Amino acid sequence: MLAAIAPERSAVGGEAPRRPPIITTLYDLIATLSAASEPGEEELVTAAVASLCHAGRLRFLAVPHAWVVISS
Repeated sequence: MLAAIAPERSAVGGEAPRRPPIITTLYDLIATLSAASEPGEEELVTAAVASLCHAGRLRFLAVPHAWVVISS
């Protein structure tokens, strides 16, 4: 049933399919997390970004006129 709903989520050999990286700016990442949080939960945005950084899930690229974040 799930495969009929979301065939791209099906896995072969017990491994999840690899998702393409998300390329965004650090500002947009923080703005998106802030928009998804409830009032009074601002500290969770900082904690989430710090956790992604410490887990090695973010890579920072020096792009002319911007810093770009790649999440894998």
